[in-house]
Amino acid sequence: MEFSSHLLPILLLALSATAVHGGIYWDWGGCPDVTTKADFDIEQYLGTWYQIARYPAFFQSDDESCTQATYSPSEKGDNYVDVLNQGLLADGSVDSIQGEAYVPDPSEPGKLLVRFSPYAPAGDYWVLDTDYDVYALVHSCSSFFFFHTQIDWILSQQRTIEETALNQIYEKLRAQGVSTEPFMFTSQTNCPFM
Repeated sequence: MEFSSHLLPILLLALSATAVHGGIYWDWGGCPDVTTKADFDIEQYLGTWYQIARYPAFFQSDDESCTQATYSPSEKGDNYVDVLNQGLLADGSVDSIQGEAYVPDPSEPGKLLVRFSPYAPAGDYWVLDTDYDVYALVHSCSSFFFFHTQIDWILSQQRTIEETALNQIYEKLRAQGVSTEPFMFTSQTNCPFM
């Protein structure tokens, strides 16, 4: 059967406008036009941050709980931090990976890059906003032709966030053009490895 180019627009319209496929969120068009925290201070960001919610991501199991990231000073000096990501898998084992994050351009301190292997390219880790305690909003997005893939995280230095604060966080995200619909909440209870 010959495929007609006239059917392509109909086929595209038949697809969902937003979707999660293969463990990754994607949407039509380019990445949202976001701004990062202009006065972001990497030193204040050090410590352990608990994952409250996240977009679907192919590199993280949907049933992972107790997910956290610990940022510590790096031997590489200013604008670099060591990263240790940990999470509890359904079978009770701990999944962990070490890497580094760094600020490539000090004039944009909220636009970090993160790398977990010397053989892989660094990915965006943009801090949209944080109060260095209750919340941090982290964003990563890549555009391809006529669609983009996106991952967003809500982190806290506490294991839970009150509903009032969460609603304020959602307002901040929506104001940046970031959809709150794809968020998946992470269980932060019964975390034995901590």
